[in-house]
Order: sequence, then C-alpha cells, then structure tokens
Amino acid sequence: MPGIRAELRRIVYLLRGGDRLNGCDDEYTARSVHLALAAFLCWAGIMELSIIPLFAVRRVAAACMIMLLGGSALAALILLRQGRRRAAAALFLWVLWCVLAGYSIFSGGIHNGSGYMAVVVVLAAVWWLGIPVACILVAATLLLTLAEAVLEYTGHRLPIYFPGNPMALWLLQVGFGGLTFAVIGGFGESLRRHVSALRESEERFRTFYDASFEGILIHDCGVIVDANLTLARIFGYDHPDQLIGLNALENLLTPESRARVLDRLERRVEGLLEVTCVRKDGSVFPAETESRWLKFKGRNARLVAHRDLTERKRAEFELMHGQKMQALGQMASGVAHDFNNLLTVINGRSDFLLGMLTGQPGIQRQAAAIRKAGESAAAITDQLLAFCQKRISEPKVIDLNTVIDESRGMLRHLVPSGVDLHFDLTADPKPLLATVSGCQQVLFNLVTNARDAMPNGGLLRIRTWSKWIEGSQAPRLYVVLSVHDTGEGIEPGQIDRIFEPFFSTKKEGHGIGLGLATVYGIAKERGGWAEVESQSGVGSTFHVYFPAEVNLREHGPGDTEIRNSQGHSQMLTVLLVDDDDAVREYCGDILRLRGYSVLRAATGSEALDISRDYTNRIDLLVSDVAMPGLSGPQTARQIRLERPAIPVLFITGYAAEAIDTGPDMLVIAKPFDEARLLEAVAQLTRREPGISRETGRAMSAGGF
Repeated sequence: MPGIRAELRRIVYLLRGGDRLNGCDDEYTARSVHLALAAFLCWAGIMELSIIPLFAVRRVAAACMIMLLGGSALAALILLRQGRRRAAAALFLWVLWCVLAGYSIFSGGIHNGSGYMAVVVVLAAVWWLGIPVACILVAATLLLTLAEAVLEYTGHRLPIYFPGNPMALWLLQVGFGGLTFAVIGGFGESLRRHVSALRESEERFRTFYDASFEGILIHDCGVIVDANLTLARIFGYDHPDQLIGLNALENLLTPESRARVLDRLERRVEGLLEVTCVRKDGSVFPAETESRWLKFKGRNARLVAHRDLTERKRAEFELMHGQKMQALGQMASGVAHDFNNLLTVINGRSDFLLGMLTGQPGIQRQAAAIRKAGESAAAITDQLLAFCQKRISEPKVIDLNTVIDESRGMLRHLVPSGVDLHFDLTADPKPLLATVSGCQQVLFNLVTNARDAMPNGGLLRIRTWSKWIEGSQAPRLYVVLSVHDTGEGIEPGQIDRIFEPFFSTKKEGHGIGLGLATVYGIAKERGGWAEVESQSGVGSTFHVYFPAEVNLREHGPGDTEIRNSQGHSQMLTVLLVDDDDAVREYCGDILRLRGYSVLRAATGSEALDISRDYTNRIDLLVSDVAMPGLSGPQTARQIRLERPAIPVLFITGYAAEAIDTGPDMLVIAKPFDEARLLEAVAQLTRREPGISRETGRAMSAGGF
C-alpha cells in the first residue's frame, strides 16, 4: 500500500506539472491550471474514443467539437510549460466558451439546459485570469442567452442538432460537472492559502510595526487611522486605539510645528523634519519625523514616523555643557596654577617678615594683614580648582561652623533680597575629616538649590547639629548640615530620584541635575550620606551627614607649628626644580636656612644635567608638576633611572592627571607654608623639621 500511495502521489505531481513549474510565478495556481488541463485532456480522449459512438446524430460534429477542446487543452499545456500561464488559461477558456456557446445554440437554445456549463468558464476565469475577464465572459453569456430567448419568443425556434443519446449526454455532464468541482475546489483551496498567507503577513507586519523603536502613525487628511504601540507610549497613551480618530496636527503638535507641517503637506514634501510634540498630559518634547505617501485601505494616506529626541537633545546639551565646562576648567586651572605660584611666594615671604618684625607690632600687624589676605586668595584659588576638579584632595580635621562662618558673605551674595537667610549653628561643634572646598561646595549647592525653589522669596535656614546613630555597623556620632527652604517642594514621585546625576526638577535649560548629585557624592566620599524631607507646596529640608572625628586631634598637619629640633647629623642635598623663579627662590631659601644643600633648576632638562654632573649623593628631588618641556613626573622617572633610591616631593598648584605617589613619593599643593614644606621634606628624608619662626629670625640675623 505505501508503494501504491507513493506512485499515485508521483502521478498527481506529474499531472500538476512535475519539475517544469518549480519556482514559477504563482506556482500553486500554475500547478492547479496544469492539473485541470491535464484532466480535461484525458476526459476529452475518453469521450473521443468511447462516448462518441453513442451519439445518435451528427457524430462527426461532436467528434470535432471534442477534438477542438482537446487540442486547445494540449496547446494550453504547452504554453503553461513555457511559463505563459495567463496565455494558456485565456486560450483554453475562450475556446471552451465558444464550444459551449455553439453547443447551446445548436442543441435547442435556451431550452437546452446546457448553458449552465458556462459557469465553469466563469469560475475558472475568476481564478486564473481575474475578475475583469470573468465579467466579460458573464456579459457574453448573458447576451447569448438573451439572443436565444428573443429568437424563441419571436417564433424562431433553434434547431436541435445535438439531441444525443441520454447516456452520452449524462457522461458529458459528468465531465463538465467534474471540471466544475475541480475549479471550485481549487479556487477555494487557493483562496484559503492566500488568505492564510495574507493573515500571517498581516500578523508579522503588526508585530514588526508595534516592536519598532519609532512611533508610527498613518493619517488621512490629518485624522489618525492607524498607529503603533510605540507611538502611544511616546505620547503618553495606554493603547494605540486611543489615538485612532484624533486629529494628529491639532492634538500631537504645537501651533508652530503644526504650521510647518501643513506647509510641507501642501507642497507634498517628504523627508526629515524636527518638530515639537505635545503629550497627553500637555508636556512638550522635541521629535524628528519622516513622512511619505502610501495607499491605506484603498485611500491615499500619509505615513509618519516619530523619533523622540529628548535623550539625544539632553546628550547634546550635556556634551556642549561638558565641553564648555572643560574649556572653562582648563582656563580656571591655568589661572589658579599661576596664581598659586604667586601666593606661595606672597604667603611664604609674609611669614618671613612676621619672623623678622618681632618687637615691631605696628609693622607686624600690616604683615599679618598681608598674610591673611594671601590665605583668603588661596581659598579662592582652592575653590577654582575644586570647580574644575583639578585640586589635590587633602582632607583634614575642620570645624563645619567655621567653614559656614567664613562663607557667610558669599552666601548672602547667592540669595536675592526677597529670601530671608538664617543661621542656626550648634554651640558644641564636633570636628570632621573633610576638605574645606568640599564642604563649601556642598553648602553652596544646597543654598543655590533652595534659592531656585523660592522664586518669590521665602525663608532659608542653615543649621548644624550632631546626632548619634545606631546603625548596622558600629554606632557613631555624625555632624549634620541641614538646609531648609519654604519653596515649592518636591513631588512624591521625584524624591527617590532627586540625587541621581542629570535628574532635575527644574525647567529645561535651568539646570543639568548635577548639583545634588555632587552633594551626595561628596558626602559618600567622606563616609556619610544625604537625604531629603519635602512636601509639595510647603518646602524642603536637605540633611547631609558627615562622620564626626571626635578621637582625632583638633588640627591637621600644617595648621600648627611643628616642634623644633636643633642640629643635624649631616647636611642633606636637595635638587629643586620649578620653572617659576620666585617659587624656586622661596623654596630654596627655606631649605638652605634649615640646613639643606640646595641644587636649583628651572626646567626638567636642566635638572637632568645637574643630576648627571653632580657626583655626590642627592637625598631628595623637589619638583613642580606642570613645567614646559619635561613635566615633573617625567623628570622624576628619568632621574630615578640613574638614582633609583632618590625620594621625590611634587609641589603643584593643580593635578592635571593622576600622579604616581608610590613609595618615597609625596605631593603637596600650592600655596603651602614653610611648615608644610619642611614637614614633607622631613618625612621623605627621615629628618625632623624646624620651627617656622626660626627661619625668619635667621633671615633677620643676616641669613637672607
């Protein structure tokens, strides 16, 4: 049985065209036409050989008619195998219709009953050639039957030339009935397959349509007739059906963008266009659209793709802002570096004068005023370097109240006259380990944020206090900075994101969302955190927690004078490199008067030459970081190739790049005082430093 089934399938495959129709246009329909023609040709052969002798009248005419049909089927098969499917179908169907028409006329006209056979031709024409050809055949059939009816109605009955034997007529009708069944069955199967393929294509298209990263809509004269899910999400709708029927121009665009789009529609211009769109909640956002004409359900419609440019615009703004800030930072760091060189000399020489003017209180007060002004200028450059993030971070034990007190003047300049600024500082301040610039940056950012939240004025309160917190780790005392405002407050849904980078509650163009992120980052760096309490329309309070340093000494290195140590076991040699003459002379004088032998160089190349020419031991290299030609780190690396054991002290106004502070290497920031320099030198040379005032007295005694 399996072999018989396989053989039958092979025969059917051959009757459907075999391998000759593989890959042809509309292969399934072509194979169906081939099968119908082959079956009809077989039927015509059987009729010609077996059925014709049963006809009682006009056997020759009947034989010719069947031979004509068989010949047309054979010719159509030849055309079909040549790939000319429509020509084959047209030839066979027209010959078949003509034969059926002649048979109807010469077999009694309208009373014959065989006119229904034209239905076969009509059905096949619909399937194989299309509705227009089928309509022509229907019209021709109706006209033929009308002519037969008119002739009979006027008394001209048509002759009956093909009465035929009843058995022969029955077999003839069986053949045409089978052909009709084949046509209807094939047409139904083809239609089912085409509908299934169309449905799959539609589902596939809808999947791609909704999965697109672009929002797509189709509108007819502005009215949305279709939209995908991405477009609904972009514009704040839950489902695309909510957009169907809306006027896209009136509901999705601002008036200005609407006018531009209307102008493009009138001129039938296609291509990219940047517009401003309106979401369901009324918010606006930038978008890029691309449109083109297409046929949609038989109508001329417009397909428009939308791309939300919010993130791209934000990235462009951040890039431009970053480039601007980078340029500004480079300029600020350069100015601060040069200014720190001057301040190093000004503050250092002021210390020298204070040591020389002992016993002259009037002049000493003037020198002290110069020194204090130099310290204030150093604080300003410190803020500049903190702004451009090129300051060497040197945390020390500080008092937060003191930082706030020293910043009061600048804070009052930050807030407008309509804002009432209050200070509520704790009477028992606890020290914390941080940088002054970092604390000032936290304070200024919080005050600026509070000021922007009160455009119509209000109360701004700055408070410091201490709080003991029992946490999952060891309990600890924290110093808390609180900034309260009576401004607009923060929406509940935004509080969780308020410290995220680039998140801002301000209007576009009024902030980039880095201020509070910076506050949180500085607090985390010092081991603390930041939090906010806010109610919409009432105000906000920001709390920043810093771990208290209750067990540390009150002052860090450089804040107090260092103990004296008289006498040295031997004179140590220091190679000093700095391109600034005043700084080089100032540092050289300090080291020389404290008992060091100083070799001075203005450039890295000169320092290399001195190192090669100097045959004795060099105990320390003191070098500026940023110098023309060889930089400080480059100079140190090359000198260490020849003197591997030499320790290095870098002095710099900023750190343009990370400096390798490995073993026997230190970095101190300008401006520094004599005590800070001597402490760093002593740490690297394992030698005790001297007291600052002693140098002044030595100078006054003639050492300077």
